[in-house]
Amino acid sequence: MQRIRDIGLFLLLALICVTCVAGTPAKRAAAPALPFTPAHAASYFAEATHDCRADHGKLWGVSLCGPMLFVDPAARHVIASQADADGRLKPAADGTFTGVLPPDQNIANTGVSWSGTRWIEMVWPLLPANPAKRRTLMAHESYHRVQAQIVPITESRSNAQLDTLYGRYTLLLECRALAAALEAPADNARRQAARDALLFRAARYHRFPEAQASEVALERNEGLAEYTGVMVGNATPAQRKKMALADLHELPDYPSFARSFAYATGPAYGLLLDRYRPGWRKQIMQSQQGLAAMLASALHLDLRDVPLDTFNARAAHYGSAALLAAETARENRYEHEIAHYKSTLIDGPVLVL
Repeated sequence: MQRIRDIGLFLLLALICVTCVAGTPAKRAAAPALPFTPAHAASYFAEATHDCRADHGKLWGVSLCGPMLFVDPAARHVIASQADADGRLKPAADGTFTGVLPPDQNIANTGVSWSGTRWIEMVWPLLPANPAKRRTLMAHESYHRVQAQIVPITESRSNAQLDTLYGRYTLLLECRALAAALEAPADNARRQAARDALLFRAARYHRFPEAQASEVALERNEGLAEYTGVMVGNATPAQRKKMALADLHELPDYPSFARSFAYATGPAYGLLLDRYRPGWRKQIMQSQQGLAAMLASALHLDLRDVPLDTFNARAAHYGSAALLAAETARENRYEHEIAHYKSTLIDGPVLVL
């Protein structure tokens, strides 16, 4: 009986995980109207090449240009921007190369080594039709290809605190404050909103002391990659701010923030650091600092000494009452759903085989 109940618990957890994954909106997941052909792939390769050449290594001191391949996950068909070192891909139209990705290779938007070549790998259905979002995504993944030369990948850690009521609440307040900072017309208002964002983050770290290390780790990986995408994939300061704001405004639609938050916070903190701490990119390459801590230092704040007693007063400026009510209702619905599945799969009648 205990074993059957353990299986029930496993199935419950699996169901919850599948629900979370299936319900999580893929990053810029709008499928393109274009079919998967060498001509269309070549046009996207040209976009990525134009942007990386325009950057010319200015952002990180490393060129983001490199071999790119698109993969159709259904058939594992590949269209690449150049030949691979081992000769598995064959020349096709429009200067592209085609082939099939073997089953032992993962399919994802990332940097990957395969067939003797280090690639920028992109999943074709996940390429956005919107040009600005597409260029941002391609530059994001171009960063991952050479990330080890810039800021080494930090071990991935759980950010379970961001799926709690208080974790979600403080992160959403933080993102609202970051958006206000990016949109502020005057420096005083911008600085105040930036301080508010740091205050809300400090409150979360006060509740979850272990959260700082795990959040910094993801921001140094995905946050810096998305900042790179925003900077390289968008030509003007106005376009970059617009894309960073879009990242912030998309975050509330994600059912889980544990793996997605850095896509929103990374570009926002990066743009603020560009303003208040010039040279921060070179410094972060040589240290283990986090983006928020670097901004706090630039604004002469210490995250450990932020006056938490001002939290409620500052939170009210960002619609905290309505936000907390909505997040509480969401938490209650989630707990009710968990209780329902637990009652059905674990506590209710079970079949003993």
